[in-house]
Amino acid sequence: MAKAISYIRFSSSKQETGDSLKRQQAMINDWFSNNPNTEPSDMSFKDLGLSGYHGTNLKHDFGRLLDAIEANKIKAGDYILVEAIDRIGRLDTLTALSIITNICMNGVKIITLEDNQEYSKEVVSKNAGIIYYLIGKIDMAHQHSKNLSRRISSRWRSKKEDAAKGKMIKRKSFWWITRNDKSDMFDTVTPEDKELIHLVVKMFLSGSSYSDLVKHVQSVDQQRFLKCSHTAVKQWLLSRTLMGFWEDAEIYPPVISKAEYYLVQDEIKKRKDNKVQGKSSGHIMAGLVKCGVCGGNYSVRQHKHSGAVMYCTKSKRAGKLCSNTKSMPMPIIEEFRRLNQLGYIYNIINDDLQLEIEDSIIKIDANIKDLTERSNRIRTSIELNHDQLLSIRLKDIKEEINQLEVDKRNTTINIKTKFKKVKQASQVFNENMSNLMSEPNKLNGLLKSVDFAIIGNGATISIDNSSLEYLSFNQVKMEYTCLNESYEEIVISK
Repeated sequence: MAKAISYIRFSSSKQETGDSLKRQQAMINDWFSNNPNTEPSDMSFKDLGLSGYHGTNLKHDFGRLLDAIEANKIKAGDYILVEAIDRIGRLDTLTALSIITNICMNGVKIITLEDNQEYSKEVVSKNAGIIYYLIGKIDMAHQHSKNLSRRISSRWRSKKEDAAKGKMIKRKSFWWITRNDKSDMFDTVTPEDKELIHLVVKMFLSGSSYSDLVKHVQSVDQQRFLKCSHTAVKQWLLSRTLMGFWEDAEIYPPVISKAEYYLVQDEIKKRKDNKVQGKSSGHIMAGLVKCGVCGGNYSVRQHKHSGAVMYCTKSKRAGKLCSNTKSMPMPIIEEFRRLNQLGYIYNIINDDLQLEIEDSIIKIDANIKDLTERSNRIRTSIELNHDQLLSIRLKDIKEEINQLEVDKRNTTINIKTKFKKVKQASQVFNENMSNLMSEPNKLNGLLKSVDFAIIGNGATISIDNSSLEYLSFNQVKMEYTCLNESYEEIVISK
């Protein structure tokens, strides 16, 4: 018995919650009701929210449908059910006709449900005129999409030009950008919305998961964020609209600084690369101490005799998945963090600035070299031809080279000035450590953002070239004795 395989497609993801999906599914169901001798296949294919004009569906389920035909999983005599021929795609006439012809040449029949038309080798052999009808349908679908794409592109170009001129555009954006009743433009951020999105960013940088953020915004306004999802929150955090951008123009009120935005992007990348695991426990050291044996995180535990300690989580699990069973007193770890955190942040920023200087100057030097070579060629041509226009061009190139030399000097000065500001900020950071200590999540997030990680291995903790080895604890004086990387004794008070 022949089998029928359904294929559903629409271009806009908004149609998924509208009538398109329901309508196409209903037409398929009706066809099966009217054709009881045809068996529904176990296979069905859907490309929801994918373009047929650009051929995106060929890389997804429709491409898999074609592969199934080539692999003979969809056999000669089987049917492909589609609402209309344009559901297969809105590609140019020759490409679309080639795809449809190939399906039919494999003996598979296409049924367009809107007009109950069959396209197959048998039908074409009896009525060759059906090919002209098919070509007309394909061309009409392609031209419709082409004209629609052109109109949309024109509108977007116009909006981009307005935005580049600093003009506000009439375009709905993310929820924190609301419409101004007077201007009818989406150009307003209420204090309440700014505070909420800013809190979302802060929670994310402190280790909250996407699901945690969904729950939080829903707890603030259940109705408004009823359909909020993990994906939606990630789109908020990825969007440059947070900084006030649309495309390359700053036209919206920013809700976070550019520095915060790039911290968020770095955090998203780390989570994608599995460098960040779950939500912070709220302890200042959570996620900042790693096992030197297995690479796992250290956990915090209260010890009845010695107070809080940290240990390799895997070593305490059933089966002892790690041999690093030594616990490290929390006062030693926190003192070690205080000794290293400022220099660590400072060194990383210093390295980044040095790379920035080198990268900028390399680009400028490359431009100077290129212009110098061009000026030499022009000078040779002038000597041969005495061309006045070439003399003018040579003068322009000399001015460009001079300007690049000025840019090179300014780049070095500006970045060194930036470096001094960063150094001052680092000093302020150190001076205000007591304030940061009252916000453990904030400090924890900052240290994670610069990949600060203490490595624990037995009785020793280390980071870069610094280390502390735990030697003993004096219960009378309540002091820990440690040995640093220079073999000097360090006494830490509990």
